[in-house]
Amino acid sequence: MARDTDPPQSYEQRTADFWDSWPSLWPYVPGRTGVCPHCMTGVQFQEPRTETFTWLGRLVGESSPRRPLRSPPQDLLGIISATCPICYSVIVSMRSSSRSEPWLLWPWAIQRAAPPEDLPAEIVRDYQEAAAVLSVSTRASAALSRRCLQSVLRSAGKVKPSRIYDEIEEAIKSLPPYIAKDLHGLRELGNFGAHPTKSTDTEEIVDVEVGEAEWTLNILDLLFDYYYAKPEISKKHRRAISEKLRAAGRPALPGDEDAE
Repeated sequence: MARDTDPPQSYEQRTADFWDSWPSLWPYVPGRTGVCPHCMTGVQFQEPRTETFTWLGRLVGESSPRRPLRSPPQDLLGIISATCPICYSVIVSMRSSSRSEPWLLWPWAIQRAAPPEDLPAEIVRDYQEAAAVLSVSTRASAALSRRCLQSVLRSAGKVKPSRIYDEIEEAIKSLPPYIAKDLHGLRELGNFGAHPTKSTDTEEIVDVEVGEAEWTLNILDLLFDYYYAKPEISKKHRRAISEKLRAAGRPALPGDEDAE
């Protein structure tokens, strides 16, 4: 325990502790793995190969890939960059010692795969808005993503409308294990059970855990693929086979008899 007579922590020690405490769920750090926000490829991020200068001075370079800046005296402002080994684009993140989660400086918005064409318009709108504001406000992004998640579980998953905590519990019983485990993990990370606002008023803007907002978007991608994209692909394949069967004078596949 620090005493009043203890000397104040040096700036060097403060900056060392600041970098050591960079959130472990933030992927855009050299050596860590994640999805590149430029090309949407899973990679292990590398040290930047370029030097970056701003009006604040030299931020990163080969000898110093991360350099803390003083922003008012009681705060530390850190900027870190990494490079994607696939598209060679640079990802720049900023973090303040007074804020729990970093935010992206570049790219401003994370690129995401286009949602399936047959997705309901209101779900598409919430999803795209959640992705657009992710780098600006994780709280706003998470609120939109939670509402989007609840809409998907109700419309495609056919769960009984309730608290989102209970809707997830019902949905994971019929979902593939890889999605069910992620949904359960998200529910635990976000502490939905103990956070009544998150569980009942899903669109309310409340504090979120580090990584919660982006993980929700990633899980939505999995649900879109499972509930919408794959069934449509399967339907198109069946119709193509039925057309070939009819052309050969044979009956169509069961369930496709009336398909044109």
